[in-house]
Amino acid sequence: MLKSRARRVMPQDVCPSVAPGPPTTAPRSDILWLEPYPDALLPAVLGPEQVVQQREGIRLAFVRVVQVLPPRQRAALILHDVLDWSVAEVAVILETTEVAINSALQRARSTIARPREDSPAIASRHAEVADKFAHAWESGNFDDFVQLLASDAVMSMPPWEYWLDGKDAVMATMRSPGTWDGEPHAGRYRIVPAPMNGDPGGLAYVLGVDGRYHSVCLTVLSLDAEGRVVELTTFVLPELFAAWGFPTVLDA
Repeated sequence: MLKSRARRVMPQDVCPSVAPGPPTTAPRSDILWLEPYPDALLPAVLGPEQVVQQREGIRLAFVRVVQVLPPRQRAALILHDVLDWSVAEVAVILETTEVAINSALQRARSTIARPREDSPAIASRHAEVADKFAHAWESGNFDDFVQLLASDAVMSMPPWEYWLDGKDAVMATMRSPGTWDGEPHAGRYRIVPAPMNGDPGGLAYVLGVDGRYHSVCLTVLSLDAEGRVVELTTFVLPELFAAWGFPTVLDA
């Protein structure tokens, strides 16, 4: 199945970076884009170690890079490291030996190696990032959020062929009149913090002419080992709000 399945991509995989500002082209529905998944719908886990393992297994960065692995390595890694099946069980499923599975796992892990932090530190940093992200959009003041961004941060917006390269480009777009229909100001956006793909994130609602806030997009904030925001992925998929059990409209 993995051999025949098309790879899901991000804008960085299919186009060069763009100038700051909102997208100026039409969205591309013909491209198989990577999509988000809410932590709220994940199965319950038993302890901090399992929480970290689960988070690592669904991160956008992990899902994206794991697709470049050869099919057998990818299958072994997902079955063993994500779904927690034993090496012996994976060997039976893939009709091979335990030695072959251990070898595939070793090669796969070396490709996607990433140091892990302890769970309490992650949770605290995630809460801080989500808080400042929500405050920035709800107040129109991005000063605190700027401090969280890495200098080489990127921002993408599937389903558009659109991504921004660097902290300055990201902030210029966030503060752009085109993003706010005027200058940034309090009251235009409401943000509901909602972890996605094991990273902090938020659901964005925009003020409508009826005086209520309507679902518009979801943003995943990917952090590096130092806790800085290195990637912002904004999915313009308001249909996911209802599918995930969130309200599509908020009263003022």
